[in-house]
Amino acid sequence: MLSSTQAVLKILKYHSALNLKNIVLKPFSLKHYCQQTSNINNQLETVQNKNKSALETLDNAFETIDVNTLTLTPEEEAKIKTYEQTQESSVLEPSDQDVSHVKPFTPATQTFARYANQSTTIQKLADLGVHLYRWENSARAMNILLKLDYETGLKKYISVEQIDERLGFFQQSFHLSGNEVRALCEQLPKLITKKKEWILEVSFAVKEQMGFNNKEMKKLLLTHPRLWTQDAGIMVSNFNYVHSEMLIPHSAIVEYPNILTSRLFRVQNRHLFLVKLSRNQYDPTKEHYVSLESLISGTDAEFCTNVARTTIELYNMFLKTAGSNVPTTMLSNVEYLSGKAAAWAKDFSG
Repeated sequence: MLSSTQAVLKILKYHSALNLKNIVLKPFSLKHYCQQTSNINNQLETVQNKNKSALETLDNAFETIDVNTLTLTPEEEAKIKTYEQTQESSVLEPSDQDVSHVKPFTPATQTFARYANQSTTIQKLADLGVHLYRWENSARAMNILLKLDYETGLKKYISVEQIDERLGFFQQSFHLSGNEVRALCEQLPKLITKKKEWILEVSFAVKEQMGFNNKEMKKLLLTHPRLWTQDAGIMVSNFNYVHSEMLIPHSAIVEYPNILTSRLFRVQNRHLFLVKLSRNQYDPTKEHYVSLESLISGTDAEFCTNVARTTIELYNMFLKTAGSNVPTTMLSNVEYLSGKAAAWAKDFSG
């Protein structure tokens, strides 16, 4: 006896020449098979309506067709056997099917860390040093990134030839050795992918507007590559004040280039305060030397204690008055002031 699957497949095979609504399976009278045939009829009704000219007109009476007279190819018989074996198996029975790709559902989250062990894309981007945390505030960005496949959706945009060309650009422009290029990549990877126009603009500002020579510019790049990610105009403004007003030479700036990216108003306020105290000594060969690092580092209180040798109250008065007389009633901690600071306070109060 034919199985129900075989019978149904034979019917489907000849559906273009028969009106399935009039088919009655002679070998099978079970309600299950009749219901199955009815379902197939409903599914194919749309197809039949589109191709009515190909259907044979039958009598109103039900015509009986013996499905045993219909033939199936060996390939169709094999597919039927595989299908029936699949249908008869239980989900509780052991299976040889690979289900390693099936993972538990991961609920919504606001951090990429939860997907680190499951997403190859997240792992690859983390290995490349991508700051994924910057996208965690955008649910839409996270959703798009998690759906991307690294091999097909991202890898094609990471061109080895383009990166190699960019490395060659840095090596030739700054006369770097192979080891120096590798060190630069390790220290600040995003600099390599920065637009050429931006790099050239900063290089022009450093060399032509600030006056650093090639050797000094190379040292600046290797010790403080973040300079080439900053706004060139802001750095030129900082340099003009530090070099022209504070009389700091190029050699000192090369040793501590952070002065070029510090907030200018902070440098100005602290420098002018040291000028009032006659402590603006930036020459390392002389007594009471004040380094550029100590000038811009730390809080205002630490600066007053360690560098200006005075109190934060006096410094705050200086910032508020900007040259006006300072009331003596505000100077309650004179014992902490240096001799120069005390003399300056008396001059302003007198």
